Amino acid sequence: MAQETIGSSILFIGLTPEEKAEIASFCEPLHYHPGQSIVREGEQGDALFLLAAGRVEVVAHAGQPGERIVQVLDGGSSLEASYAGAFFGEMSLVDIEPRSATVRAQTEVSLARLSAFRISDFFATHRDAQLAIITNIARVLSRRLRLVLEKA
Repeated sequence: MAQETIGSSILFIGLTPEEKAEIASFCEPLHYHPGQSIVREGEQGDALFLLAAGRVEVVAHAGQPGERIVQVLDGGSSLEASYAGAFFGEMSLVDIEPRSATVRAQTEVSLARLSAFRISDFFATHRDAQLAIITNIARVLSRRLRLVLEKA
């Protein structure tokens, strides 16, 4: 699952097949049921998650009076899912702030967890791959912001 998910993810555009295989080697496959929280707002971020299948909701202020769904991400290989960036937790690679939202499974969800620590080790020896991944994250965050602004 990890190799296929990495191979089709917008996050890894520009990486060599060998670099993708190395990243796949330290992916942890996980499964969640509808309603289960994958990450919680306020927790320390320690991983990036690649959504292989299913749908998740990104929720601000989960369980509080002002709770709202900020975004829905779909896994799979559709162009729309890939373009939206079927991954979350990417901010844990960029800053050390606590998680800004809760992510819950809306359906059965399969994903691959990439430890921020392992990715950091990978970046130490793969500078070109690091630049490609960070650039791809920036592209997806830009796209997500544009979609939010279009809805406003």
